[in-house]
Amino acid sequence: QLGIAAQTLNLTARMIGANHLKTKTGIYVFEKLADVNVSNNEIRVGDIIVEFEGKPVSSVDSMHKYLNEATIGKKITLSVLRGGHKQEITAVPAELN
Repeated sequence: QLGIAAQTLNLTARMIGANHLKTKTGIYVFEKLADVNVSNNEIRVGDIIVEFEGKPVSSVDSMHKYLNEATIGKKITLSVLRGGHKQEITAVPAELN
């Protein structure tokens, strides 16, 4: 897990085109969970996650598919839309408790 609460969000055509996105949806981070043993300091409330290690993230379900034994405890790269601009950040997923 990434220690966040998020929901699927439709992206505007302008956001997709301006940021050369491969998906029409992303996941909107609306909460960072407290007391979670996960390194997610770079993730901010309001971010829209659109890629996980270069692969499109179109829904919360697609994000969960990428969070597996191979990624737990390893630094991963997320592409997020922040202020309308795509940028890369890092996080370290942890196991669910």
